[in-house]
Formats: sequence, structure tokens, C-alpha cells
Amino acid sequence: DDHDELYWNMIAPLWDVPIDASTIVVHTPKPPTQVACFAGPERSAKACARATIEGNGASFAASGLRPQNAFTVVIELSKGTVAAPTIDLHERWAFERAFTVDPLRLGMLGVLAAAMIAGLVGVIESVAIATRGAPLTPLEVRSVLAEAGVAAPDGEVSVGALPDLRRVLRSWLVP
Repeated sequence: DDHDELYWNMIAPLWDVPIDASTIVVHTPKPPTQVACFAGPERSAKACARATIEGNGASFAASGLRPQNAFTVVIELSKGTVAAPTIDLHERWAFERAFTVDPLRLGMLGVLAAAMIAGLVGVIESVAIATRGAPLTPLEVRSVLAEAGVAAPDGEVSVGALPDLRRVLRSWLVP
């Protein structure tokens, strides 16, 4: 690149109405070396009505833009007129990223699920002791959880439907 350039879609090809006339004046830090403009359908090479250098800037004009037509201006400046852009990337928190699946979140989910199941087993044990006078055996706990839809059926990894523990506990614990 031997020059700096401003390539600007002043009027994007998104309008649904015609534009009778448009004039653009652009001020630059130094006088432009060349200017051009285009008017018409997107990526048109048709020159616009006027493109002139005026001191430290340029002016452009287009007329008779139909719906979905664009008006694009190009200004060439001597190299170094505009400082090179710098990249300034900062990671920002985003709601979508809060639910990204990664080892840490999977581990936290596993710990939470284990705590919930342990709490559920504790409730079932408490109800069993209160109603039967004795805790359930591990096999009975598994059967209660499987019947309620909390534990995965044998050979499956997924959890079943929404559990109905009240119904299952009544059938297991109430004589």
C-alpha cells in the first residue's frame, strides 16, 4: 500500500425509496491525492455526478438513486495521513458464554447433581424412617429413584421424566 484510503458506502443499498439527490462533504487532515465516487446498484462502477477535491477534503454528489442503489465515495490520501489502526481486544463477559460447556462447568454440574441426588436420598431415608421405622436398603433407594424417574433405567445414561416422588413414596412407604 502506497497510500491511505477511505472507502465509504455513504448510502448503503438498503433503502426501499428513491433518493433524488445526495451531497457529501468529507474533511481530511491533509488534501486528498485522488477522489472517486460510484452510484447505482451494489458494487456499481458507474461514476457519480460529481467528485472534487476541495482543500483538505472533498465533495461528492449523486442524483437519481433508485431503491436499493448505493452511493460510495473513495478518497486517497498520502501514506501516513491516517494513523494505522491498533487492535485493542478485551475479553468481555457475555451471557452466552456463561453456559459454555467446558471441563470446569461440567464438573460443577456433576457436583450439583450429586448434591441434589444425595439430598433427595436423605429426604427419602427420613420419610422411610418416619413411616417404617427403618431406612430403605440401597436396592430399595435405587428402585424408588428409578420408579420416580430420577435414576436412569439400567443401561441408560439419561435421566427419565420429571419425578413424581410423592406418588412413589406413598406406594413404597404407606402400608
